Amino acid sequence: MRSLYVAILAVMFSILALSYFVYNSISARFERTYFNPVFDRFDELEIESARSALDSGGRSGLTDYLHKLDRLFGGSHYLLNSSGVDILSGADMNAQIPHPPAVQSRIEREDRVVVTHRSTDGRFWFLAIAPLDRSGPPIYLPYYFLIAAVIVLLYWLAAVGLVVPIRRVSRMADRFGHGELAIRVNLHRKDEIGSLARSFNQMADRIETLITSRTHLLQDISHELRSPLARLKLATKLARTSRDQQTALNRIERDVDRLTILIGDLMDITRMEGDPSSLAFAPLDLNSLIIAIVSDCRIEADARRCQLTLSGAIQSAMEGNRELLRRAIENVVRNAIRYSPCGERINLTLAEAADRVTIAVSDRGPGVEEDLLPDIFEPFFKADPARDTIHGNTGLGLSIARRAIELHHGTIDAQNMHPGLAVNIVLPKGIVE
Repeated sequence: MRSLYVAILAVMFSILALSYFVYNSISARFERTYFNPVFDRFDELEIESARSALDSGGRSGLTDYLHKLDRLFGGSHYLLNSSGVDILSGADMNAQIPHPPAVQSRIEREDRVVVTHRSTDGRFWFLAIAPLDRSGPPIYLPYYFLIAAVIVLLYWLAAVGLVVPIRRVSRMADRFGHGELAIRVNLHRKDEIGSLARSFNQMADRIETLITSRTHLLQDISHELRSPLARLKLATKLARTSRDQQTALNRIERDVDRLTILIGDLMDITRMEGDPSSLAFAPLDLNSLIIAIVSDCRIEADARRCQLTLSGAIQSAMEGNRELLRRAIENVVRNAIRYSPCGERINLTLAEAADRVTIAVSDRGPGVEEDLLPDIFEPFFKADPARDTIHGNTGLGLSIARRAIELHHGTIDAQNMHPGLAVNIVLPKGIVE
C-alpha cells in the first residue's frame, strides 16, 4: 500500500470484523453456558409452582397461576399431563413435546419460541409459547460498539503517532537531499521512530562534515595546484627564451616532482575516504614493520646528519593493513626528519600495554604553536608555508597518517616538547572489524 494511514485503517477494520465474529461466538457460547442452565432451573421452578397451584387450588388455582405467568413474561403458558394433553382445556398438544429421551427443549421459530420442560417424576410437562422479538439489538451489542469505538480511537491515535513523525522525517530527508545540509529532525522519542530520527541526524552530520571537508579540500587542491602550474608555465617560457635552459629545466623537474607527490597523496586520501570496508586487513608483525621503516628513513636522516634511534619493542601481533600503517608511520617519521635541525636526534619509542600499542616519534625541531596543534592533521595545513615550500611539503602527510590510524580504530595526536614536537600513535590490539 502506498499510504501507511490506509494500511493501518485496513488492519483496524480487519480486527473489528474479526472481533465482531468473536463477539457473536462468545455471546452464543455465553448464552449456552450460563443463561440456558439458569432458564432450565427457572422452568423447573415454574413447573413445581404450577403443580403446587393445582394441588392447592385445583383448576382455578392453576388458571390463576398460568395467567400470572402470561402477564409477567408474555405469551402463553400451559401445564400438560404426561401424554401432552392440556390439563385446563383438554387440548392435545403432544406435537409440542420433544421425542424421548429428551426431557426439555427450546425451539426458536419464525415468530415465536417454544419452551418445554418435563417434571422430575415424568407426570407433567410445562409448555411456554412466547412471541420472538428480533427487532431489538443483541443484549451485549451496545457494549461491543463501545469497545469498537475505543479501538477506533486507539488506532487513530496510533496512526497519528506513527505516521506523522515518519512523514516529518521524510520531509526532512527530502529537504536535506535538496541541499539543506543543516536541516535536522527534532524528535525526542525513545522508540524506534526516535531511533530513526537520531540515525538520520547522525547521518546528516557525517554527510555535512564530509561534503564540507570535500569542498574545502577541493578549494585547497585548486590553490595548491595553482602555484606549481604557474611556475611550470613561467619555467616553460624561460626555457624557450633563456640562454640557461638547464636551470629552467631543473625548475620544471622540481615542480613536476612536487605535482607527482601531491597527486599521489591525493590519491591516497581519496582511496581511504572512498570505501574503508574494501581495505584488506591481515595479521602483521608491527615490530618488524617499524624496523623496516626506520631502515628506509635512515638514509634521509643521515643526509641531514640526524641520528634516528629506535627504542622499545612490540611483541604481540595485530591485524591491520600493512601498507596503510607503513604510510602513516613513515609520514610521521619523515616529517620529524624534515623539520629536525641538522645534527639532532629523532627518537622512535615503542610501548605495549594489555590492549594497545603506542608509537611515539619525537624531534627537537621548532614545534608548533599551541593553538595550531589540532590543525596539523588537517589537509594542506602548513604552520610555516615558506619553510614548507623549501622542504617540498604538500601538507597531506599527517592528514594521510591520521586517516590511516583512524581506519585501524586508533588515535594520533601531537604535543610540544620544548624543544621539539612529539607525535603519539595509539593502536588497539586484536582483530580490526
